[in-house]
Amino acid sequence: MTVSMLERARANARKIEATTVEFRLGEIEHLPVADETVDVIISNCVVNLSPDKPQVFREAYRVLRPGGRLMVSDLVLNGPLADSVRKNVEMYVGCISGAEQRERYREQIRGAGFTNVEVVSESGYAVGADAFVEGSAEREAFVMVTSVKVRGQAVRPASPGGCALGALLTAVLASAVQGQNGTVPGEITSQRRRSRPPSNGRSNSS
Repeated sequence: MTVSMLERARANARKIEATTVEFRLGEIEHLPVADETVDVIISNCVVNLSPDKPQVFREAYRVLRPGGRLMVSDLVLNGPLADSVRKNVEMYVGCISGAEQRERYREQIRGAGFTNVEVVSESGYAVGADAFVEGSAEREAFVMVTSVKVRGQAVRPASPGGCALGALLTAVLASAVQGQNGTVPGEITSQRRRSRPPSNGRSNSS
């Protein structure tokens, strides 16, 4: 999520000799990943921090292979927020004011090309609510928030050479907020697993 964090992650990977994982620095709206090279994308509560969510889902669709899957955990809204909440940086950092309306969120995923878009689970969300005065617009905003897990599938004809046999690539989308001025680039974590080890018995990534 920041250069120093990536350096630490890479150092930790070397320390435990994790040769099938890599970390890339990029923006969640512009993934540093080639077209149709990913089997699975997972994202944990960061899409709501992006000011251009449709572009996030278009990028996810672009990098997924035909039949590739998307699984997103995020916060969505079940009603409108007060203008004061929408403009509250603390509420934005807390993943509330940047959240999208529930049905519009699903429409954006479908609009990117995904099929079989389904809400797998949902629950209430109140993390951080106690920091605000009871009865305030900020406190009341949590009533509108729902934590959801949504999945979809990229169904399209395969491109020539677009699928590498026996390899699995998983992209993990992450993002962060820096100060009060917006977001810093997201982090892409790629993980490859071969169907069988090379003849020397050692695994490696391509």
